[in-house]
Amino acid sequence: MNRTGFLCHDRRSCIPASGVCDGVHTCAHGEDEGEALCPALLLALVPPVTMCPPCGPGWWHCPSTVFKYCGCIPRSLCRDHVQHCSDWSDEYSCPGP
Repeated sequence: MNRTGFLCHDRRSCIPASGVCDGVHTCAHGEDEGEALCPALLLALVPPVTMCPPCGPGWWHCPSTVFKYCGCIPRSLCRDHVQHCSDWSDEYSCPGP
């Protein structure tokens, strides 16, 4: 089955990207909340997501799956065959750089 999301270490459990670094251990061993994966998780609890800066030139607005990009991803990541937006708009809608 072809699914998108985060593959847990057991190689059987696949959780949606929205379940990664959300403060809830979804994988059996908690790797979806690991410190290496979620160094910015604590910072996310301090500034609300509404504090994201507006997208400037060269950026694409979308619900990002990568916290460090907040609400915009660099257009250089568009159409690179890797999901960076939870709605996949970076692969299907974004015109690219």
